[in-house]
Amino acid sequence: MWTSDGQTDLVIMVLEKRGTGYEGTLADTLGLIPAGTETRDAVRTGDELAFTFRIPLEGGMVIRVSLSMQGGAMKGRWVDVKGGNSGPVELTRSIR
Repeated sequence: MWTSDGQTDLVIMVLEKRGTGYEGTLADTLGLIPAGTETRDAVRTGDELAFTFRIPLEGGMVIRVSLSMQGGAMKGRWVDVKGGNSGPVELTRSIR
């Protein structure tokens, strides 16, 4: 993920299929996402994946990520659902 101030933040995401949806956890290299942060509302539809997660910045930011398959990677954007910040995302490992 690229932050709104231009930094690169490597995010590790582990998703597991649970029934009709997915559950996952996140962690990152900048320390913005506490290790083990859970994803919410993770849905995969065809070549698209969307999910939310919460980070403790600014009293609690809810981030929405939307990705779609482009070439060999999933690319998209993250957005602070309160509308404050956004940035690009590229998932470089495939979903299994």
